[in-house]
Amino acid sequence: MSDNRIANRYAASLLQLAIEKGKVDRVHEDMKQLGGAIHHNRDLLTLFRSPVVKADAKSKVLDKVFAGQFDEITNAFLHLVVRKRREEVVPAMTSSFERQYNLYKGIVKARLVTAAPIDEDLRKSILNTIAIETKQHVQLEMAVDAELIAGFVLTVGDQRYEASVARELKDLKKLFSDNPYIQKY
Repeated sequence: MSDNRIANRYAASLLQLAIEKGKVDRVHEDMKQLGGAIHHNRDLLTLFRSPVVKADAKSKVLDKVFAGQFDEITNAFLHLVVRKRREEVVPAMTSSFERQYNLYKGIVKARLVTAAPIDEDLRKSILNTIAIETKQHVQLEMAVDAELIAGFVLTVGDQRYEASVARELKDLKKLFSDNPYIQKY
């Protein structure tokens, strides 16, 4: 079984347990903190992936690094994963948990990249339009990229809407480079 499938199953189990115990938001915060720690600390990532370090040593490191920071559900679940020798999927499990949590809560992530900063009224209008179209709560991340020249790139979930001058110029360049009247050898 692939690591992603295992990570998805463990994340689903943890989410279900958190729902049953009424601690979904607390466990979500724990998983975000753990995912951030793994992302920013290469030694922690190496620890989870190392087949050389024994399970009890990994449990002790988890206890020392995250002492008192995690809910008892999260803590017990991580120790269970380590005991079952599946700790190498913990990094993937944190991102899988985030996706499943967002599905459970009806949250969609969106990213808006514009050529120039936009005002608050336009941001609210875009946020409202996305919320109406998706019928979900929207977490909007915004960025500015002057290379777009004008326009925007909006990514909602796994869909991408690109309406930028840079994209139009790229498409025109590709269209002109594929001249059917010039022989290609």
